[in-house]
Amino acid sequence: MYLLRQGLALRGHDEENSNLIQLLKLRSGDSEYLNEWLKNKKYFSHDIINEICKEIYLVIIRDIVTEVSSRKWFSLIRDETCDESTVEKLCITIRSVDSNYNVFEDVVGLYATSTQNASTIVEAIYDVLVRCGLDMINCRGQSYDGASNMSGIYNGVSSIILNQYSKAIYVHCVAHCLDLAVHDLTDQCASVGYCLLYMKDIIDFIRRSPKRRAILKNIVNQISLSYANLTALCPTRWTMRTSSYDSLLKVMSKVNQYQFAFSKICFHLIYVVQEALYTISEEKGGPGIKANGLYEQMKKFDFFLGLKLGHLIFTDAEKLSRVLRSTDCCLQDVFCAAQATIHRFEPIQGDNGLELFYDQVIKESDGLTEQPVLPRPRRPPQRYDININSVNYTSCTNYYRKIYVETLESIINLLLYVIYKPPDGSNDHIGVIIEFCRHDINVEKLKVESFMISDFFKAAINTNQMKIKQITKISTVCEILNTRKIGKEMFQEFDKLIRLYLTIPVTTATAERAFSTLNRVKNALRTSVTQSRLNHCLLAHIYKEKLDKIDPNQIMSKFILSNEKRKTFFGLMF
Repeated sequence: MYLLRQGLALRGHDEENSNLIQLLKLRSGDSEYLNEWLKNKKYFSHDIINEICKEIYLVIIRDIVTEVSSRKWFSLIRDETCDESTVEKLCITIRSVDSNYNVFEDVVGLYATSTQNASTIVEAIYDVLVRCGLDMINCRGQSYDGASNMSGIYNGVSSIILNQYSKAIYVHCVAHCLDLAVHDLTDQCASVGYCLLYMKDIIDFIRRSPKRRAILKNIVNQISLSYANLTALCPTRWTMRTSSYDSLLKVMSKVNQYQFAFSKICFHLIYVVQEALYTISEEKGGPGIKANGLYEQMKKFDFFLGLKLGHLIFTDAEKLSRVLRSTDCCLQDVFCAAQATIHRFEPIQGDNGLELFYDQVIKESDGLTEQPVLPRPRRPPQRYDININSVNYTSCTNYYRKIYVETLESIINLLLYVIYKPPDGSNDHIGVIIEFCRHDINVEKLKVESFMISDFFKAAINTNQMKIKQITKISTVCEILNTRKIGKEMFQEFDKLIRLYLTIPVTTATAERAFSTLNRVKNALRTSVTQSRLNHCLLAHIYKEKLDKIDPNQIMSKFILSNEKRKTFFGLMF
């Protein structure tokens, strides 16, 4: 159970040096029976170990299914990844809400799929739910990424399930939408995209060579700064790239007591590239040529401005992404967080924000980069002269004002589109909600309760016991109802409405976190693990708190009582 909890391999290249045997030998010094057991070398086969792991897994999965079944409604969260042995894995997660409005997203396992078409995935989902004893009639939502086999309006997984179960509404993962928005920003804004491209090359160029990394470390030590390596760009999550910007801008975890100016910090980065060029220039090979090219790019003012502008946007985008990826995030949290991010960008979009930003960039780039210059005017081809008027900028400030304003305007418009776009073309949102709640909630009773519940909340606020001045979020409503239990009894339909609302998923972040666990459990040294064994180890590692509550004697009792030979053998030994 310890090895499962920590996600460690039970066996190794040989039996004698495996983690399991060595751990038992360590404990055998305290137990005479265990020492005798190791000498007999019985019940150590692969099948026996797998059976014990399966018993532990079944206790955990049955506990999860029991909890989900008691909450009536649930939603589906699904995502796919390729594991270490290049096998496509389908992660299925169940989202549910208990009577105290606590949101749970439970991973029920990873499953290998032969193909990635919609019908195969739907069949796998239904198979898992049948095995867990969950009825799709109680499914009230589904959240996937934007792949065509998942979100296709005709033959996607979401449409197939929605045609069979009309209340299983589909929500495109908002964290994925945000990621796509930031990706589109780099395509629309050449300054940010250009900087991001060269930033990746610079970081990879230094990280790939131990010699260049040593040069970086030596230079950092020379100016008495705490060393921190350059952080590689996240290849999949565009919103998770702030750490790379920070490492390139600061190249340290914190500034020491000397309080070096930002320009000195950036200066040593340029010096690192210069030293790398000097060190490898004698080889007269590709690395020397590339180092020289990267150095020339870093000397340009456009690169530094794109670095600062990208850092400004990616920092707030990452904060928004972290909010969206929390387990208890609901639709209102998505709207509030997105609106707060938009409000953060809107004030700095004006002239005052531009002047502060531009003056700061000019000050920090002094001595690091070349002076800002206007781009060379380009005359359009004659066939376009009639309809296109070339723009001539009178100063660098006007030119970079255009880049700054267009970049912020693009990110605001993208956020408005991906977060606030309606799920369909219908404008009758009330009618859609009523139809969704039909048979789950008594709408007529809910209307009656709506007239009284405002007075209930006013009374709760006036007592000032909870120190609540105003109700603006669903979480505040849940807190009041949990504190005053009488509210749930008085407003039963309202209570159902809240739980139904919280059941709808907004992201697939829990499934993605399961993939991170998969990378730890099935690594390059454990590629031969079978599918069933993988799930047994994975869930035990994910649900550590459930594993800690399992009684080992209960597991061993089930194992011994499974056949007569074990009853006889263990009865004679103990």
